Amino acid sequence: RPAVKVAVVERREVGPEKVRQIADLPPREVLLAQLAGGLNAPLSRLAGGMNELLARFARSLDALREQKEGAGA
Repeated sequence: RPAVKVAVVERREVGPEKVRQIADLPPREVLLAQLAGGLNAPLSRLAGGMNELLARFARSLDALREQKEGAGA
């Protein structure tokens, strides 16, 4: 394996440690998938929380309806 003393990345000089970090990065597709997953997780939790909130509201309305029907009978 050749020794890297300096490299140029986007018109900037980088040392051997930075070159190793860049070389160890996963492929572009994997990085994009990780980014998408990271962005999707909070949205999924929000959607789940909203769904639970609506379900609780519906159950409360149903209980209230049953209570009123029982009181009217």
